[in-house]
Amino acid sequence: MDLVADVKSRLAAAAARLGAIAARREAEFERQKAKHGGPMQWVGHMDEILRAVTAAVPDDPWPDLAPDFDAIADAWLAAAPAAREAMSDALSAHPSLQDGHLGYVHHAGKSLAAISDPRALRRAVAIAAMGRGGRDSRDTSVTLSDLVRAARSAGLDADGEFARVAKCADAHGNWGGSSASPREALRAVCVSVR
Repeated sequence: MDLVADVKSRLAAAAARLGAIAARREAEFERQKAKHGGPMQWVGHMDEILRAVTAAVPDDPWPDLAPDFDAIADAWLAAAPAAREAMSDALSAHPSLQDGHLGYVHHAGKSLAAISDPRALRRAVAIAAMGRGGRDSRDTSVTLSDLVRAARSAGLDADGEFARVAKCADAHGNWGGSSASPREALRAVCVSVR
């Protein structure tokens, strides 16, 4: 199987898993809202509702999905520009992955202190680059800033890894609704976190 086909297959499976979890969470959220009154009466109970949703649907898919996303990141990093573009298009074709891919970046960031592996950092940055900033670049920026802090705390060269991945990122596309390209946005992250 070629790299793009393998990535598309892995993304479809991840999207199905994340979509199912999101649907269960949404159903539980609606159930909890109804439990706490009519329109807008539930707002005062938001913390309680969110705890109840987490208790009812505690699924954390990332321990299971991380190996697939490791392989996806490695494929994206190894691919030619046209194949990387096709992989990014495949990711954005799945609504649950348009921002859901950031769960992998967050998961990787949490693991950096324990493993201190530059490959894990590189892969997380590659997945973010592949996602082109998601639906809203601000969410991606916050997640990537946290990743930079985690990497630096683990003694990793965040600036070097971000620069390495930025060379592979699209130089002309759009980064999550902003005017920056993915390449520009990745280069700016480490500068903004000092």
